[in-house]
Amino acid sequence: MDRNITRRLGVFASSAVIATGLVLAAGGTAFAAGNGGPGAPGGAGGAGGTCFVAGCFGGVGGNGGLGGPGGNGGFGIFNPGGNGGIGGNGGPGGAGGSCFTGIFATAGPCAAGNGGNGGGGGNGGNGGFSIFFNGGNGANGGNGGNGGVGGSCVNLAFTGCIAGNGGMGGPGGAGGAGGASILGNGGNGGNGGNGGAGGDGGFAF
Repeated sequence: MDRNITRRLGVFASSAVIATGLVLAAGGTAFAAGNGGPGAPGGAGGAGGTCFVAGCFGGVGGNGGLGGPGGNGGFGIFNPGGNGGIGGNGGPGGAGGSCFTGIFATAGPCAAGNGGNGGGGGNGGNGGFSIFFNGGNGANGGNGGNGGVGGSCVNLAFTGCIAGNGGMGGPGGAGGAGGASILGNGGNGGNGGNGGAGGDGGFAF
């Protein structure tokens, strides 16, 4: 009885060794680690509304949405760890609303709305861990969205007008960390995303 158990265990161990060798010879495709998916981009902020009454205020532009973070790379055994997914870009800020005052107005100045701020970029995903091969690379962070343009003002009655300020650009997302490895090299870290440009200020007339 003990000999039969020992024989069966030996056959099982030999089969496992042969299967492992075949996988390694084939490049380890049966153990391929998946890459992280990219983060979704943030939505654009809406534009502020325009006003046409003396002494009115144009609407403020909406802020851009945040970019989604990238997914992390998968775990690898006989293959490198999966790479992280790139972070999504931040959405642009909406433009500020303009104001318009007619020539016969007697009220005070009108003020245009400020542009919305750009959304921040999503963080890059981390590289996956691996045992026998290299760790996956971390992904780049998403870029920040641009700030919205400030609204302009036109006052034909010359009672004064105030143009809107441009919105701030969104910050870039952080780069993902490189994956660790036991017997291979560690993965490279991702780059941080670029910050968005600030919006232009509106003009006054």
